[in-house]
Amino acid sequence: MPDNAEPVSIARLITWLPVGGIERKLIAVLARLDRRKFTPMIICLRERGILADDAEKLGIPVTVCQLRSRIDPASIWRLSRLLRERKVQLVHTHMYRANTSGTIAAKLARVPVNIANIHNLNTWETRRQLWQDRLLTRGRDAVIAVSQAVADDYRSRIPQAAGKLHVIYNGVDESVFYPGQDSELQESLSLPPEIPVIGIIGRLVEHKGHDLLLLSLSRLPADLPWRLLIVGDGPNRGHLQELTLGLGLSGKVSFLGLRHDIGRIMRVLNIFTLPSRREGFANVILEGMASGLPCVVTAVGGNPEAVVDGETGFLIAADDGNALYAHLRTLLTDAELRRAMSAAALERSKLFSLGKMVQRIEELYSSLLARKPAR
Repeated sequence: MPDNAEPVSIARLITWLPVGGIERKLIAVLARLDRRKFTPMIICLRERGILADDAEKLGIPVTVCQLRSRIDPASIWRLSRLLRERKVQLVHTHMYRANTSGTIAAKLARVPVNIANIHNLNTWETRRQLWQDRLLTRGRDAVIAVSQAVADDYRSRIPQAAGKLHVIYNGVDESVFYPGQDSELQESLSLPPEIPVIGIIGRLVEHKGHDLLLLSLSRLPADLPWRLLIVGDGPNRGHLQELTLGLGLSGKVSFLGLRHDIGRIMRVLNIFTLPSRREGFANVILEGMASGLPCVVTAVGGNPEAVVDGETGFLIAADDGNALYAHLRTLLTDAELRRAMSAAALERSKLFSLGKMVQRIEELYSSLLARKPAR
């Protein structure tokens, strides 16, 4: 882009902005885009969500263009008209629903550059959705995958994307996530400083594996001290609280609900775990590593591209409760190993900085815009 060019209007499309890893990362990236080159906005296709206020405080406008369905003609037309009115030059969509509607609306509005972001493996619920994505990918200028595993999976199912795929890893904000202690938060959560604390952060949904974690922890010796912080909310909360009570873990497990101070939460933990049954590339694992935490996570999606097994933490197979139990017990009882893995995790996290992520995105935007005339 020429140095004296007007900033390009960028629209990032997403269903809504709840407290989630994808949504938090979206706002963090947009807050750091070079405003001399890009003017960002967010368009939500269902409702605002709790993080919309955070975005607007950072100068990122949020607009709701509610769709009745992914391919409802009237809804798509309203979205395309909004893109024309805002003189959008680049549309960047997230996840299947917004990827579908956004691609069609961008084409109708004659937006010069159209990018889809893929965050998970096998995101299609039906063969019809897969067929639609194969068709729509032909009209996209680029497809961003959050890990090599996600890119490989997408390419295997949608060969049409082969020449358009770009792997851009999620990045972690080192000004928020760093090693240290937070004695004030530790005291407010009634966490004795001498007892190791395990943390899991994410939506309380079945595929995150909270149930497997609780069952594994229930097998630990009664005289082994530990605490567990469960951060997040979701439809499985009631079931998980009942499971915690039934396993006799109520005195050791705390449900903290939704939190906006994840950086502080990380600084009261000694071990991070995420036994997900599926992932694309979990932001929260990188945040744990940048906070100097050994991570015990499942080897699904892009997780093995972040965690080095036996060095920065441990990788286990999905639903392998025995391995989860064994590795957590090892880390709880071996403070020296925790310290060694903490240092290794912190060093590796530097490969996944937010600055590098923003730079890669800006470079992709500029290269694609250079190939297309403005609308």
